[in-house]
Amino acid sequence: MAVTIGRAGEIALVRLDSPPVNALGHALRAGIAAAAAALEADPAVRAVVLIGQGRTFPAGADITEFGRPAEPPSLPEVIARIEAASKPWVAAIHGTALGGGLELALGCHYRLAAATAQLGLPEVTLGIVPGAGGTVRLPRLVPAEVAVEMVTSGRRVGAGEAASLGLLDRVAEEDLEAAAIAFAGGIAGRPLPAPLASRAPVSRPGPGFWAAEAARLAQGAGAPGHALACLRRAVETEAAAALAFERQTFLALRDAAEARALRHVFFAERAAAKPPELGGARPHPLRRVALAAGAPEEIAAGLADSRLEAVPAAEADLAIAGDAEPAALQALAAALKPDAVLAVAGDPALAVPGLADPGRVIGLRFGNPGMRLLEVVQGPATSPDAAATGIALARAIGRVPVLTGPGGEGIAHALGAAAAAQIGRLLAGGTPPGALGEALARFGFDPAALALPEAAGSGAPRDGDGEIAERICLALVDAGARLLEAGIARRAADIDLAAIHGCGFPRWRGGPMHRAEARGLDRVAADLAQLAAGGAMPPPPALIARVAGTGRFPA
Repeated sequence: MAVTIGRAGEIALVRLDSPPVNALGHALRAGIAAAAAALEADPAVRAVVLIGQGRTFPAGADITEFGRPAEPPSLPEVIARIEAASKPWVAAIHGTALGGGLELALGCHYRLAAATAQLGLPEVTLGIVPGAGGTVRLPRLVPAEVAVEMVTSGRRVGAGEAASLGLLDRVAEEDLEAAAIAFAGGIAGRPLPAPLASRAPVSRPGPGFWAAEAARLAQGAGAPGHALACLRRAVETEAAAALAFERQTFLALRDAAEARALRHVFFAERAAAKPPELGGARPHPLRRVALAAGAPEEIAAGLADSRLEAVPAAEADLAIAGDAEPAALQALAAALKPDAVLAVAGDPALAVPGLADPGRVIGLRFGNPGMRLLEVVQGPATSPDAAATGIALARAIGRVPVLTGPGGEGIAHALGAAAAAQIGRLLAGGTPPGALGEALARFGFDPAALALPEAAGSGAPRDGDGEIAERICLALVDAGARLLEAGIARRAADIDLAAIHGCGFPRWRGGPMHRAEARGLDRVAADLAQLAAGGAMPPPPALIARVAGTGRFPA
């Protein structure tokens, strides 16, 4: 069962068990509501501890439910029932209490957390705002300025900081469940906190605060600005009206384009960590890494911040050679353990021809400096286990992996070249450099990643901004279609990840391929054909014609 009730004398323990992260889907919500009703009616229970099983307290809503009719009870209803209980509820937090998980804890009367716990309201990173009272209860527990910073950025706070802010009543240094039971025993029978979190007084920021924050959030994704509006309503009006406004805003944003785009990226990143092409492949044990001559500098920096150990080649689980001569790579391969993986720059089949065991060779391609992309190239002979080891390396050093096929110079390079070609045509056609740079920066591109011309101006939108950004987006779609045809990219979603994490495409727009699908592939095909007819782009690849009108690129 997702929710079970245990007892420790007069203390009830409501245990949440819905692996892997106790997402607050229907089963968990219904179970908590049923437990709350049963415990409220049980005269033998004097206090309740709410605790997650497994690796975490609820880490948020079940976003797979977004886009479907919600099944009651809603999370706001569950939280309201807990907050209205006549017996104290104590949230015992370990792992991460994020989004709806933190909102659930905020609805409890007291909050304890393990010293390693992380808390936050990161809804804006999914294009939405908290929808179960987070923007109302948080600024009544912590300073309003802090609540604004946390919610509009999605930043997590550790248990120590949370306690210092007033978000936690205690940090449990040892056994969390035992500490929560002891805490609950100490407050059982005492009056509930007065006032409750949703009704507590709230501090008002100084003059000009809201205007300054609105100006700061005016550029870029829309969700942070909506979150700011919810927080301001929570500070300046009574709680019931603020809760209704927050819920209305959440529901309006949940199925809007920005939220759909960010959910697309979320699921694309999840799929890229376990590419379906690798099936049940198992990465090799990865604890020790050797850096040979020519290994990219980015790898050394990533290793320094990881749990991996840099060792000589003979001791390594994986060796990274980078760009080296075939003879040097042959010698390095001979020095490795028989089961060690060899990572080379680019196409593994071309880098080490004639290797006795080509199945253990992968290729690596990095995005632009400062970007998080790491393309893992699976050559024709590369084993699934070796490719999975490359994915594991990327994740271990804080990179976003994308599994690619051999050929060309990789996804990010092809996308960057396509964008650069269009930028050159726009400049040659008379577009002022500053106007071009400003238009693309306003669209959300990272100027450094695309090497945009320096923007100089007020930043106010100008006529033609949309056309400039659209030209670049169409060029990226054209390049992406060619990569799919060549088998270098396996899925359109991987192209989106490469554009976002390797070329500075705005995450909140979902990537060029997702955006093309949202606009309509028939319309995109017509636009590409028109640009080609005017000489602004080569004739579109055959894939564009095949997908026009279908609504989706091939999965």
